[in-house]
Amino acid sequence: MKRKIALLLALAMVLTMIPMMSFAASGNTKTIITSVPRLADDYNSEGKTKGTFTPATYLVIERDNFDTSSNISFQLRIDGAKWSGSAAYGGDNKNEGGSVTSSVYNYSGFVGTGKALNIPEGDLAQFEVVSRTDRVLDITLIDAIDDSTSFAIPLFFEVNGSGTVQVTVDADTGVTSGTFTVANATKGATVTTVDDIVTFAEEGTLETIRIEETSAAALSKKDHVIKLRLPNNFEWVNSDVKNNVQFIGGLDAEVVSVNSYVGERDLDITIKVKSASSTRGAILISDLKVLAGTNAREGDVELRVSGGDVTTETITVAKYSDFDVIVKADGEPEELISGRFEGYNGKDADELDHAAFDDEAHELQTLIIEEATNGALLGNRRTRIEFPSWVKILGVDVDADDADVTLHGIDENEMEGPIFGYKDRGESYLELTINPDSGATVEAKVELTFYVSIKADAEGDIVAEVSGRSGAEGEVVLGTARRAVEMEIEGKTTIVDIGKKAQAIPDIIISEIEGEDLMEGDLVLNLSNGAVWNDYKVEVIEGDLEIDDVDDKDSNLIITIKKSGVSTKASTIKISNASIDVDRTIPDGAVNVRVRGTSARKNHLPGSESKSTELDAGYFDQNNVVSAKVADVLAGGESAVGRDAVTLTIGEIPAGGDAAPYISNNRTYAPVSAVAQSLGIAKNNIIWNEANRTVTIMGNKTVQMTIGSTTLLVNGTPVVMDVAPEITSSRTFLPIAWLAKALDVEYSWDAATQTVTFY
Repeated sequence: MKRKIALLLALAMVLTMIPMMSFAASGNTKTIITSVPRLADDYNSEGKTKGTFTPATYLVIERDNFDTSSNISFQLRIDGAKWSGSAAYGGDNKNEGGSVTSSVYNYSGFVGTGKALNIPEGDLAQFEVVSRTDRVLDITLIDAIDDSTSFAIPLFFEVNGSGTVQVTVDADTGVTSGTFTVANATKGATVTTVDDIVTFAEEGTLETIRIEETSAAALSKKDHVIKLRLPNNFEWVNSDVKNNVQFIGGLDAEVVSVNSYVGERDLDITIKVKSASSTRGAILISDLKVLAGTNAREGDVELRVSGGDVTTETITVAKYSDFDVIVKADGEPEELISGRFEGYNGKDADELDHAAFDDEAHELQTLIIEEATNGALLGNRRTRIEFPSWVKILGVDVDADDADVTLHGIDENEMEGPIFGYKDRGESYLELTINPDSGATVEAKVELTFYVSIKADAEGDIVAEVSGRSGAEGEVVLGTARRAVEMEIEGKTTIVDIGKKAQAIPDIIISEIEGEDLMEGDLVLNLSNGAVWNDYKVEVIEGDLEIDDVDDKDSNLIITIKKSGVSTKASTIKISNASIDVDRTIPDGAVNVRVRGTSARKNHLPGSESKSTELDAGYFDQNNVVSAKVADVLAGGESAVGRDAVTLTIGEIPAGGDAAPYISNNRTYAPVSAVAQSLGIAKNNIIWNEANRTVTIMGNKTVQMTIGSTTLLVNGTPVVMDVAPEITSSRTFLPIAWLAKALDVEYSWDAATQTVTFY
């Protein structure tokens, strides 16, 4: 099954990585370190018998691209240790004293080299070695290195502390230089590791535990009681593990006894080392079974190993979880740009050019649902995966190990690769059923890679919420959404007047986060509240974006970007010296600039389609990417600033109007339209006489006011007011309280909320 294939691939990757760590090939030659052993922090190649040396590993130099010439020299420098010196590298591999060798070496010079490396004697180059210092060996090749001849030397050294031991090949010519790790020194007689960390829910079988000597004879000739202790609330299941213990390498030993305390956390294994090893050995303990108790704590299961000459260590051997099914992401969240819909032509919602569809623009991190223990997933039960409402699913790529997956509500015959057919796209959730293979002996695993469309103005984490009755549940962040551009308004928001043209607004900055954020198409800057573009200057002030054309139509400023003009690095557009027109029909309020258009977002359906069921195909009715205020419309413009704003209500319902009421001389003024609505008078019963500059209101009484006059006529009878009607920004504003009294309309004033309420 795929699990086995994946394991083989993983092993293959490890094997291909070993040369990367143990040899370098970038010139004439390549250098190979035959193994990188773990050694004690006081390791010495010289054994207990003085003058007898055992190599920790071998350094081999072979031809790579070219042959070397003969009689070339280079140095071997060691760090983290010191060379055994002339004691190892002098004379006939015996301590003859002096630092300069007197012999030529090849296969017979260092007994066992060719045999250890499985290289015939005649294929090893002859060389001379000089022990210059305890860290430097000088090497002179007598023979050339070619297709049939290699250089090999055993590495004899003494470690002087924990850490990495490295050897540097330093050559001026011929031999390729480089630095190589030759050993890892560790404090203690042994190093304990586990082949893999397993995850289990109740009972689990541990992978092989390895107790390796850091040097030959590190475990002395005697009996050793190896103690294995689990954390609290975990216990051993095995009743007899004597046959689970194996000795490899140079370790000559046997199991004497096993004290297996079933139901308890301690396991004692007594071994007898019959003779001191000549080479490093190891103890392998396999197939140990562990049971989690009722009060076992979730997380890492740590095993304490101690006893005899074994170095006391605590290692993680497993993970325990109450959840039988693991839900996780396969890596870090993917960053996606909101508003993207690759392959959509911007017109026909049911047409998608799959050849132009860019997977990476829509692809989330892979969601993994896998059993922690075999049989944990319940077959024939639905699993629901739901995203935020601002995310719509376009498709999914399913990769299942030891399980069958059924997608509900999806016609697989209509799919193009992982992308759903038109009628199946656009939901924010997907339901599926995972059925583990019958009789499977390994855990089922399903990988789901979703392709999504994101609402144009959305930002934040894209969370997949997994639920249902299959046993799979959890929340996982699979992506992050960001807008295509950001917008900044430079300077203070301006106040503009109604009925005036060419009113200045502050500069506008549109910025990409990365190159290619703005796509081929139109970048549209739309003015709200009915304002119209008058003048502007558009330029790219940073980056390599190229603008093809700039035009305006009513409220839209249209910046066209061709495919050839799309940026390769983040770019910034500046709109400066801009002004807008505001006609007399525009109500008071904010004027916003709204960024939209196909250059900034593709997944908006234009026109009436935006309200249709075609939104289910993965599109949104969100037109704007980002919005910001550039102006405030206020009748009277800057001159009206400072007037107290007033709210008019009829009962509890706000009364509208085409301009905002205000307070002047401690009286509330409102435009004629607000007066008509507030007092229940039809607009045709409010008559304006331009010649006489009078306003006549016909309600239950006839009331007339004259601009600038404090005389109010009620059915022809004059009444003196303390204020007069006035014209502000070409609008007639009336003192509404005097008018209400004249028409017998009750009202109240709330100073705290600046509200006039009519009843």
